[in-house]
Amino acid sequence: MGKRIGRLQTPEAFRQALMTRPLSRSGGFSVYTISSDEVDRLGFVLPKKLIRRAVQRNQIKRWSRELLRTLKTDDSPKIAFVVRANAAFPMPDWHGRGKQEARLALTLMFQKGLTLLNERAVV
Repeated sequence: MGKRIGRLQTPEAFRQALMTRPLSRSGGFSVYTISSDEVDRLGFVLPKKLIRRAVQRNQIKRWSRELLRTLKTDDSPKIAFVVRANAAFPMPDWHGRGKQEARLALTLMFQKGLTLLNERAVV
């Protein structure tokens, strides 16, 4: 079984995270962070206005959880992440190149963000 990732649930936690500067941005997504208590946490802001289909929103959530599990190391600090969609993904393009671009954007965003966090922890 992989590392446990909790959910960011309270409106106050979302508010705190979204008031900070984004850790990284890529391809229509931004990731925000705040420190967490005992486990890594993940929250999402994926509005229906931007991502119409529930299938797409759920896919983005699954990819984000998987990326966080695989990219996060055990010795890095516990962080709460908020993934926010900033741009719409058109449905006709989702099954082709759009889906690959969305996944690549999420991967790049998490890699860049976790690299920055690890650099901050070392300093």
